[in-house]
Amino acid sequence: MTLIEKFKALSCETRYNIYNMLRRRQMSIEEISNLINLKPITVRHHISELERSGLICKKLNRVSLIGRPSTVYGINSDLLETSLMTRNYPALQEILFTSIQNYFKNENQLLLFYNFLGRELAHMVLAGLSNKDFNSWSLKDVKEKVFFEKLQNYAPMPELVEDCEKFFIFRLYTCPFLEHALPSFESLCKILSESYMPEMANIIGIVDISVTHRRTRDKPFCEFKVSLKESKNL
Repeated sequence: MTLIEKFKALSCETRYNIYNMLRRRQMSIEEISNLINLKPITVRHHISELERSGLICKKLNRVSLIGRPSTVYGINSDLLETSLMTRNYPALQEILFTSIQNYFKNENQLLLFYNFLGRELAHMVLAGLSNKDFNSWSLKDVKEKVFFEKLQNYAPMPELVEDCEKFFIFRLYTCPFLEHALPSFESLCKILSESYMPEMANIIGIVDISVTHRRTRDKPFCEFKVSLKESKNL
């Protein structure tokens, strides 16, 4: 694998964190899963990408002469490790969004761009799913397969606040786009949440999604209510 491919494998923040954990000591899939609060199957996917890039490798850990050795993962000792700097995401995001605002001098064009960005996010989150899938789903399926599997690729695991038969409420503490350091995050969050969540509801078809709280500096999370449409309840 080339150096570019190795850095590409680390472009995902979750894989970057797993890699740094393995720099400290060898660990199993289950240990990593417990420490970063992700399902073992998700951790296994990230481990496979890191292993494929050559950054880590599988090792056998035998604690006694009796029984089978366990499988752990560690840094590839054959690799001359490149020193990696901690990435300053808030500063990078501020540069990105400030540049976008400076590029679109016309406010209407800027609004159209962010609405487009929000809709694109919805389609990326739901990529690989079809109307046929959604029509056969229950609200529990939507909760688990979209908001607790698909969405975590763009944000950390949502926090479930309330879970009922006909609706559930969840919070996102880290927006897929913005961090607190971005000066204009309030207005941008409003535009994005009013475009990508309705677009997700439109694609799924069987649910309505409403914003019950938009992140503020005092309460750094967005909160959404997802409910079955009345026609689905009948």
